[in-house]
Amino acid sequence: MTYAVIFPFIAEMIISFDVPPDRVGLYAGLGEGVLMLVEAVVATTWAKAADQYGRRPCMILGFIGTVGAAPMVGFSSSVVQVIFWRSICMSNSSSLTCLTQ
Repeated sequence: MTYAVIFPFIAEMIISFDVPPDRVGLYAGLGEGVLMLVEAVVATTWAKAADQYGRRPCMILGFIGTVGAAPMVGFSSSVVQVIFWRSICMSNSSSLTCLTQ
């Protein structure tokens, strides 16, 4: 859900930051793609934490982190902030702990 929710408005959001028109696609792609990169990096960490502490505490912690970081994307005032908050949003992904077993 957090991956696809930004698709309808990411290009307009990047344009609103006064980015040159030839760079809008690059920054929109970085803002969207950073989630998958961060998910790939932190997946093993979430899996180990879920095995050690249990899935429910990890899911709750991840949900709290996602709920805290996702709205901050909307309050971003630069491309760097969008990329940062999108990466923080996925690093707290509670859906990763559901996938581990």
